[in-house]
Amino acid sequence: MNKLDVTYHKGLDPQDVVEHFICAFNDKRLEVLNTLWSSPCTFIIKDQIKSYQKYSQAVNFSEIEKEGWKYTKIDSLSKEYSSNKTAIIEFSFSRYNAHDETLSKHTVKHILIKIKDLWRINTLLVIDDNDMGGIASE
Repeated sequence: MNKLDVTYHKGLDPQDVVEHFICAFNDKRLEVLNTLWSSPCTFIIKDQIKSYQKYSQAVNFSEIEKEGWKYTKIDSLSKEYSSNKTAIIEFSFSRYNAHDETLSKHTVKHILIKIKDLWRINTLLVIDDNDMGGIASE
């Protein structure tokens, strides 16, 4: 990991990491997304469990954009559990199109782990039954 990647999220608490994740997601900054997620990372969606070496292998922005997606916004966020090395953050978010119309709403949990003093998202657990097209869909 280079110095720029470390300074991007050094000192962030788990909730901040999730908020930075959404910002990097909206900007489609794969290199930043890869630093915010652990390697490997796991996705639990419905009855499927998938692992990827890097987050960038799990996301398909072309597929997401086919739905008309322009940006994602967090609707609510709460810390469900936190220790020195592990945290669970539950948050709801909405995907929007260019006209600020809601395309979909989702509730998920991120399990974060602390690696070398940096919080990283390790696991995505989807709480609702809505399809999250473009995420771990291959």
